[in-house]
Amino acid sequence: MFAQDKKGWTVSLNLLYVNTRYQGGGAEKVTRQLYEKMAKEENVEVFYLAGRYSAKMNGVDVVYGKNILINVYNVFKRNITNNARIRDYLFRKKIISIIKRNRIDIVHLHNIHGNYMGIMDVVEIRKYCKVVWTLHDMWALTGHCAYPIQCDKWKTDGCKYCCNLKLYPKLRIDIANYIYQIKRKAFANRGIIFVVPSKWLMKNCEQSFLKEETKLLINNGVDIDLYTPKEKEKLRKKYKILQDKIVLMFAPSSMKNPYKGIEVLENALKLVKRKENYELVIVGDRKHINIEKEYICHYMGYVNDDKKMNDLYNLSDVFLLPSYAENFPCSVLESMAAATPVIASRTGGIVEQIDDETGWLFDMGDAKQLAYIIDRLVDKKDKLSVMGAKCRRKAEKYFSEEKMVHDYMNLYAKISNENQGE
Repeated sequence: MFAQDKKGWTVSLNLLYVNTRYQGGGAEKVTRQLYEKMAKEENVEVFYLAGRYSAKMNGVDVVYGKNILINVYNVFKRNITNNARIRDYLFRKKIISIIKRNRIDIVHLHNIHGNYMGIMDVVEIRKYCKVVWTLHDMWALTGHCAYPIQCDKWKTDGCKYCCNLKLYPKLRIDIANYIYQIKRKAFANRGIIFVVPSKWLMKNCEQSFLKEETKLLINNGVDIDLYTPKEKEKLRKKYKILQDKIVLMFAPSSMKNPYKGIEVLENALKLVKRKENYELVIVGDRKHINIEKEYICHYMGYVNDDKKMNDLYNLSDVFLLPSYAENFPCSVLESMAAATPVIASRTGGIVEQIDDETGWLFDMGDAKQLAYIIDRLVDKKDKLSVMGAKCRRKAEKYFSEEKMVHDYMNLYAKISNENQGE
């Protein structure tokens, strides 16, 4: 039986979420938000299949877990497939078993690159149930990379003769056009419902082989009760940070990620004229970032605790995101919810998050522009709290987790109602 709740949703659903990991970056965060919130809905059963093991799995199924032999096989297969797996029979066996055993109505895919499933496995899943796929980057549209960065070959010639094989997921041998054609065969005209978090990615989809597919815009959301303003002075005392400094926060998901623009930040900080006015809070491995000794740096390591991250956003004056490529980053939303303005590169969906009242945008890769903005913060210190309040209001109004979950639930309900009519 399908029942209507007070919000008008069809809520009798069995959902399976699929993502590379359970804990991790933005894609993992969004998947986990949906998984945990939907689990609280009456008459909704949720399941989660992760490609790889991570901490705090909470009963999540894993394709490639801790078994040494299976992981050795996985590494071997990754190498012989040139980091571009067409099929993965272990994944197929696992997911089809879950679908049948739990009578899954909808499989909701998130990041499917990461060498735990194959491109054509999407076709196999579609034989058993409806498929929703949230795109967290451009991988579905290109011959191999998550973000092409100023390359249009994915929409002009199908990625013939790739000009940057090292972009993630990297290729040793150029088979980008072959992969592109396999993706086109697997993803187009299969009845998949695509969700994009940004207008920027929607525009790219409209210029790709997915232009005729069903697509829906749902922004990523932030838990505004978890990420919330706190008293800056107390937090700075707690973390031993000076009260009179302008604190800059930088928190890439990986210091090795070439998309995060770490060298842009390093070069900009060299150009800042009044270095003595600033302290830096760095979240991540200090081995992969080189900051001049004139700055006092507080290295926090990798932080997986949301409450601590909220503390770090709050004790900072601004959050820095000098990326070469982004979709609709959760880090920006978290900073805004914590009432901390953002300085970010003008790329991807960031321009839909930040405006003149909530932060500053600079041209992608332009260290001089970034340095100029940082230098001006000394004269704008009194305005930062006003901007922070506007950040908070914007996050509450447009980018709450509640709104995101509501939009996805409406999508699931629509699909279920259509199934009932078949």
